[in-house]
Amino acid sequence: MQTYGDMQTAVGALLERSDSYMATKIKVFLNDAKRYIDGLRPWTSLLRQTTFQSVAGLDYFITDTNVDKIIDVSQHATPIVLALTRYYNMLQRRIDVITTSGNPVMATPAGNIGIMAAMPSYGTISIVSSSANDTTQIVTIQGYITGTLVAVRETLTLTGTTPVVSSYTYSAKSGYEPQFSKNSDTAGVITVTTGSTVLAYIPPQERAVVYAKWKVWPIFASSITMYLTYKKKSYGMSNPSDVTEVDCANALIMFAYARCLMEKRQISKAHQVMGIVDQDGKYPAGSFQAEIDSLIAREPVFSENFIDQFQPIINKDSIDQGQGQTGYQLWPASNP
Repeated sequence: MQTYGDMQTAVGALLERSDSYMATKIKVFLNDAKRYIDGLRPWTSLLRQTTFQSVAGLDYFITDTNVDKIIDVSQHATPIVLALTRYYNMLQRRIDVITTSGNPVMATPAGNIGIMAAMPSYGTISIVSSSANDTTQIVTIQGYITGTLVAVRETLTLTGTTPVVSSYTYSAKSGYEPQFSKNSDTAGVITVTTGSTVLAYIPPQERAVVYAKWKVWPIFASSITMYLTYKKKSYGMSNPSDVTEVDCANALIMFAYARCLMEKRQISKAHQVMGIVDQDGKYPAGSFQAEIDSLIAREPVFSENFIDQFQPIINKDSIDQGQGQTGYQLWPASNP
């Protein structure tokens, strides 16, 4: 498995350039390609399963920040309670006998919020970094004051591994959850708590985090363990030792090489490296597009089974082409 550092070196060798300007471009292009590939389809290497404990009396649950797309929500001890149709923002009832009386059978999305667990009670919010080097970054809290529900905004400057406490007491009312963001990258992970409850984690390269909130019906009648199957959110590489979870290093190298060729105005060669379809409808071996086709071909059984089970009304081609992605352009518009 090639590391982030290995990939940077490989692209530099293809370009025969090692200057700092191009080295910076290479890092950006490698991460551009990684985010694109991670979002292209439901890769097996990005599937995860976790558990969460429902709270009796609540009419919602919150998913972790690492969750990109929910695949399935179930109770292993009983038939499936909730199931998701992929790439659709709604959960639908599965035709099974529900054996856990009084617990939810359906859910709908209620947007994104800034916390991973409900605030247990009104209280102040504490923010701390896992690194002593984080002493200049500013974390912003936006929320609502206890009782009056007046919107407030305050900023706290990190003091390394020493917690900083908010000046406001924030509301624990559902629908008025606080939001958190920071003004720059940090060396460590930011932990946000109220009392002993962890509300959120902000990774080093993330400026803000959001958690998906789902309203359920009927409400949770008891505390039960739910099993969540999901596709993991994509994060960028930053350390030379970082590796990709999808085995796509060759594709990343070819893409970064092509983008660097564009920077050098070698347009025709850049398009060849990206991949131009030949008369047989195939991409040349070693090109970026050929590497993508190879990645998809390595998990055909999973792809077919997955789509048959969770998304019968959308065909395989539309998933392979990354339908549903918006706001991200991987390659210049001039690419044929």
